[in-house]
Amino acid sequence: MTQHQIIEFKKSMYAVKMDQIDKCINPSSSSFFNYEGRETVLYVDEIIDTSNPQTTKMNQELNSKGVTVVN
Repeated sequence: MTQHQIIEFKKSMYAVKMDQIDKCINPSSSSFFNYEGRETVLYVDEIIDTSNPQTTKMNQELNSKGVTVVN
């Protein structure tokens, strides 16, 4: 966590669980903790396989929710 961002680290896109991300972005979640409104960044260590339709869909969903995905 930084002053302006919450950074979630994952080894691969397969390790990403949307309920973990919801804690940072969804105020309706019972586990929500991002009351300061920090930007949510998802760092994925392994190369993101953009040829995989599931990975592409998840990446688009994360982006639509305001999550920045970096690799």
